[in-house]
Amino acid sequence: HWPGNIRELENAVEHAYIRSKTNRIDFESLPLSISGSSPQEAPQAPPESLPAGKEEMERVFIEKVLKKHGGNKTKIAEELGVSRTTLWRKLKRHNLDA
Repeated sequence: HWPGNIRELENAVEHAYIRSKTNRIDFESLPLSISGSSPQEAPQAPPESLPAGKEEMERVFIEKVLKKHGGNKTKIAEELGVSRTTLWRKLKRHNLDA
């Protein structure tokens, strides 16, 4: 059972893939809204260097979320499951403009 629409499912899977520390999506990789973990229990950022494919996936995913929320950094960080500071670093690393 999935409580949302297909776009929300797609975003959740992309989010989990980006946050995954391996090539497998696990419970801890899921967005907080699905896993129910508290922010303290969830990883706040992916490892410092991601494999090239994951870097590109992260950039594409962040671009999608940027468009979805019209550049609202609070909502973007919330959906990505990261702090605003981490979001700022990711935007800078990927040369993205909110």
